[in-house]
Amino acid sequence: MKLDRTWRSRLKRAMVSLRNSPEAIARGAALGVFTAFLPIFGFQMILAALLATFLKANRPAALLATWVSNPFTMPPIFLFTYRLGVALTGGAAPERYAFRLASALRALTTPASGIGEVLHRVAWLGGHAMACLFAGGLLVGLVAAAVSYPVILWLGRRFGKFRERAHPIRARIRQ
Repeated sequence: MKLDRTWRSRLKRAMVSLRNSPEAIARGAALGVFTAFLPIFGFQMILAALLATFLKANRPAALLATWVSNPFTMPPIFLFTYRLGVALTGGAAPERYAFRLASALRALTTPASGIGEVLHRVAWLGGHAMACLFAGGLLVGLVAAAVSYPVILWLGRRFGKFRERAHPIRARIRQ
């Protein structure tokens, strides 16, 4: 149970340290989760920061939430979104595209490969595979963002009350 308490206390500290309204934090996290599922390898954080800026969301929350897709979770996420995209577009999934995608995703997880090599492998996938990745990624990203927004909003409001109890003077200054 110590691990569980440690995890909860770290989450609580992270939520308390974000400075913004719970709505802006939840909006930022939802934007970050949405962009995490888009196949724009290496540019997800940039897009999340831009969207958060334009939509008046919390940028740190958006940036942190993009790490839903990290080098360890990218292969299953993007293989799933590719298969879903194939089903959505109604086309057949040639095995060579799945093999190329798996090869590109494997390059993401090896520390020796640079961003140039990864982008080259992604370009090697071709238009059909990228269209399927985008179609599946858009759908999964929208669903994940729609689910994450109310959860993060609830957590933000709950930890906002904790922040007010922990720092009553700061809470009065913000008002």
